[in-house]
Amino acid sequence: MTSHVIQNLAATVLAVALAAAAAAQGFVYDTLLHEAAATGDLELVGYLLDRGADIDRRAELDAATPLHLAARQGQTAVVRLLVARGAAVGARAVGGLTPLHMAAAAGHGGVAELLLAEGVPSSASSSGGTPMHLAALEGHAVVIALLLRHGADIEARGGEFQGTPLMTAARNGHVAAVETLLRSGADMTARDDVGMTALARARAQGQTEMVEVLRRHGVLR
Repeated sequence: MTSHVIQNLAATVLAVALAAAAAAQGFVYDTLLHEAAATGDLELVGYLLDRGADIDRRAELDAATPLHLAARQGQTAVVRLLVARGAAVGARAVGGLTPLHMAAAAGHGGVAELLLAEGVPSSASSSGGTPMHLAALEGHAVVIALLLRHGADIEARGGEFQGTPLMTAARNGHVAAVETLLRSGADMTARDDVGMTALARARAQGQTEMVEVLRRHGVLR
């Protein structure tokens, strides 16, 4: 049996094993490359790319590329490999989400920094807002600080009611994120499309601790 046949057989066996593991966990991937990227199988990702796998293949459900999935799952080594092999770092999935949006939402600072170093816009818009909006939504203060260091617009509008990241963090009760934004000069008096400030949003959501935090920073309304 030739080494080429052995390699192909090994890859087939591995693919079946991965598919079985994914099915057991309730995950369904469009291609083996998507699966390998999401699960962090660096060796298999390289193997598939060497044999012509489409590096920017879109998933049927949400148009995500393998890079989107690797970014969302925090697979830094896979992200680095995909970028080095020419993956589209600014590819848009459903809702306009880029891999940076995925990384920011999941709090993967290392992945976010890698993508930003490739020139991905730090304030790219999407249906959910900018990457900073998504980081603020989940309370990822470290990612917010990283985005700010890379020039992200602290007053960008997006998401529900076209609010700012400060409003998003405040209404969800993320104290560390709010304090990071305030220390960086976020406008405490800004209002969203329906005229509500960060304080008003926090109060409306019953975020008592957040209301006190904002007041300590001098926010009065």
